[in-house]
Amino acid sequence: MPATKEQKAAINLYANILEEIKHRIAAIDIGTTNRIPVPAPFVREFCYLQIRMICELIALGCLVAHGDISATRKSSLQKEWSAETIINAMTDLHPDFFPLATKQQTSGSRVHGVDILHPPIMTKEELLRLYGRCGGILHRGNVRKLLKEQIPIQINYPEITAIAQKFQDLLASHMLVMRGGTTMFLCILRNIENDMRVQIAIVERSEPPKPGEPPLLGD
Repeated sequence: MPATKEQKAAINLYANILEEIKHRIAAIDIGTTNRIPVPAPFVREFCYLQIRMICELIALGCLVAHGDISATRKSSLQKEWSAETIINAMTDLHPDFFPLATKQQTSGSRVHGVDILHPPIMTKEELLRLYGRCGGILHRGNVRKLLKEQIPIQINYPEITAIAQKFQDLLASHMLVMRGGTTMFLCILRNIENDMRVQIAIVERSEPPKPGEPPLLGD
């Protein structure tokens, strides 16, 4: 369906955020495959910095995409960078704001339905726990911690790889449901038919879903 001027602006900014996330996921892959010429402990810090930035970008993306909610345009939120603050504020405004991983039902090049993946790939609560953990890792700590701790030496990073894969699985094909449940953004992180670029479409339904009904059903 044709997008409004405001929706086009939100889509363009959200697409740019997804493109940046793609590059940061790729940077994690470079780090975990030992293609950064720095000592191993610094590779771990580099990767967790990317993870923290991705958490913040997902939160900012939600704020941008849900610009139809007037409160998201308040200067206090527009100036905010903390993923925790943004997600807590969005939860108060629209509890179902967070991206939902999906699988598209296709016939040839035509999409005729979308299934929401269950259980969720990642929830907002999981993202906040991860965000908090990044803060602990990226601070050197106090003197007592320095006396007790040995810097880990690693050449393999399975935990970091698993986190990056979760981000990929969450965003590869996902949906954002606007407040009211009648408007949705359908998003593809890498569109094979368009040089692996982000693709976003708007879908409208005539009435909001009934309790327990998925936001979008196959036709």
